[in-house]
Amino acid sequence: MGTLSLRLPDELLSDVDTQAREMGVGRAEYVRQALVRMKQENEKARLRRRLQEASLKVQAESMAVNAEFSAFETDPRA
Repeated sequence: MGTLSLRLPDELLSDVDTQAREMGVGRAEYVRQALVRMKQENEKARLRRRLQEASLKVQAESMAVNAEFSAFETDPRA
């Protein structure tokens, strides 16, 4: 396991200590949990963006197919 050292503003460190105490965990565990949560949120956001991009591609292709069907319905020889 690696080590991370960081500096935090006094007010943020105080908040971390207060919340960690309320959760019944140590400062390091609180920060670990916060980092894990942020990582999970970033992964969800990245997946959401990828799904939106894929959806836009599928939407464009669907619109093209719909246009072909529409042309065929109005003129079966098209």
